[in-house]
Amino acid sequence: MRIAVTEWNQRVSPVFDVARAVKVLDIGGGVPGQAQTVPLPEAPADKLGALRQCNVEMLICGAVSREVAQMLAAAGIAVHSYISGEVEEVVQALAEGRLADHCYAMPGCCRRRGGQGRGGGRQRCGRGHGNMGKTKP
Repeated sequence: MRIAVTEWNQRVSPVFDVARAVKVLDIGGGVPGQAQTVPLPEAPADKLGALRQCNVEMLICGAVSREVAQMLAAAGIAVHSYISGEVEEVVQALAEGRLADHCYAMPGCCRRRGGQGRGGGRQRCGRGHGNMGKTKP
């Protein structure tokens, strides 16, 4: 599967609509392939064109506007939004089927917290956050 991950300073960029680049790579058999950085144009329709040109099947990003998400869906590109973290770690988590882990949810996002609301039940994965390693719920 060919995926694209929005990138800013080696992290998943917070908003796809204004992202300037994506890492594009193939994931097969649970193993990510070599990533290539692809610059993105400013206009949302042109961003979609760039993803299509790279044969992207899935986009991983932070937030995305409803209009752009609908454009991506209409183009057959699956979107995993509200994702946060280092790009390499997020890609590895996707390859290993762990992208739904709480630690990859954007801060302030309650989409993966079992309806506990803002801040409730937030867990950390111990991904280089000093001594803020994984906590018990």
